[in-house]
Amino acid sequence: MFYIFSKILSFLLSPVLWMGIALIWVVAPRRKRKVVRRAWIAAIFFYLLMNPFLTDEWIRLWEKPMSHPTQENYAAGIVLGGHMLSWDKMQQRYIFRKHTDRFLQAVLLYHQGLIDKIVISGGPGHPLHPEEREAYFLFNYLRETGIPRGDVLFEARSRNTYENAVESRRLLEEAGIGAPLLLITSAMHMRRSQAVFEKAGINVEAYATDKLSGPRRWDAEYLLLPRIDSLIKWRLLLHELIGLNAYRVMGYA
Repeated sequence: MFYIFSKILSFLLSPVLWMGIALIWVVAPRRKRKVVRRAWIAAIFFYLLMNPFLTDEWIRLWEKPMSHPTQENYAAGIVLGGHMLSWDKMQQRYIFRKHTDRFLQAVLLYHQGLIDKIVISGGPGHPLHPEEREAYFLFNYLRETGIPRGDVLFEARSRNTYENAVESRRLLEEAGIGAPLLLITSAMHMRRSQAVFEKAGINVEAYATDKLSGPRRWDAEYLLLPRIDSLIKWRLLLHELIGLNAYRVMGYA
């Protein structure tokens, strides 16, 4: 039930839905003066939401900073799934998607000798496509790139961050892998992920990847001109804010 609720909530956070609601709100009144006033309010609201400077400032406050590992070696790096890789049946090839930086960083850390094993946690990401289990694709890809089978562990049952933690703990215990551990996921997702993993009894060090907020810029285009991708960033930020608080209510974090 919680899984289905999270998918419904994700839809409600869609910028397209916000625009549709705003349009209805603007044209609903019969008085022209009220329509004009509401149109100005909606225009200012969406201008602020699409301002890249303001958006990045809020994102920067939330994201976990990217940092170097504090130890010379870790028993494992836990990579959380998230639309990184899929398999094109017609073309018979892998398709790389967003958040690919997560597993690319894990591969680099492995070859540098900083992590002994790569643990992949990621099951079906969509309720209508339960057969598409990302961890299978990632496991096969890593094997094809030459990483030994014994150094890659995976679970393909988890559907959300809470289940990532539960299934990862089971996997680690079965393999006899203990601390120290690196948790590898997006900077935006790290705050919620780390809280959930530690609540599940897994002490991890954060290794944030693919952060959205870049260096501060002061050019006029960045400060003044709206960008549509800012709405997507707001959707991701609200998803994490609401998600963390929902997990706390449920006792997951």
